Amino acid sequence: MALAQVVNAISQLDITQAWGEGKSSNSDGQRFAMNRKVLQQTYSPKFNDFALEFYSFVADNYAPFYSLPIECTDRDAPYVLDGLRYNESDLPLEEHYTDTHGYTENNFAAFAMLGRKFSPRIRKLHK
Repeated sequence: MALAQVVNAISQLDITQAWGEGKSSNSDGQRFAMNRKVLQQTYSPKFNDFALEFYSFVADNYAPFYSLPIECTDRDAPYVLDGLRYNESDLPLEEHYTDTHGYTENNFAAFAMLGRKFSPRIRKLHK
């Protein structure tokens, strides 16, 4: 609830209105390599190290409205709906963007059922 209050306050600032109305959002994972063992870290054979990953959601007015720790080896797609479903702020989110890792056919269907637009940026779509 505290994050929702911060997001609502950010959305009321004049400067954020210049960036966007809070109607679209984006989500992506941020990976942090860890030298020490901590509870929520996973070994990544791709990078040959241990890491934490935070999957974060940001509105077009740059308000970060949701974030969750995930396994660094997981694909982003299962978590795309979490930010929109668990968002407690007053943002009028209508459209959501992800990268290729957030794309699945199931997400298209789920967004349609929720009355929202899903717009993934799919790498090598032309192929």
